[in-house]
Amino acid sequence: MALARLVRPGRFLLIAGEDGQAWCEAAEKIAAQSGLPLDAIRIGHLDGDYRDLRSTWTAARGHTPQGAVLVRPDRFVGWRAYGTATDPAAELTTALDTLLAR
Repeated sequence: MALARLVRPGRFLLIAGEDGQAWCEAAEKIAAQSGLPLDAIRIGHLDGDYRDLRSTWTAARGHTPQGAVLVRPDRFVGWRAYGTATDPAAELTTALDTLLAR
């Protein structure tokens, strides 16, 4: 599925690897608490909300299966986490604060 179809108008999208459930949970928590328009999905070769059977996304994503990217509403990647984090919610909040301050 093309990235353009995944990013809904006016919304941020966190795309995590197949083992990036902690990032998705953090995004859902932040969205619920702040009202920020933020969606979260996992894409993986073996598991995820979307399956990457040809490993196209897996090869291009620039992070491990535990990492994530944050796509801005204009469909540009605004932030990337290479792997896991001790506190995904804190790291994602900092990234969003930085992006929203611009």
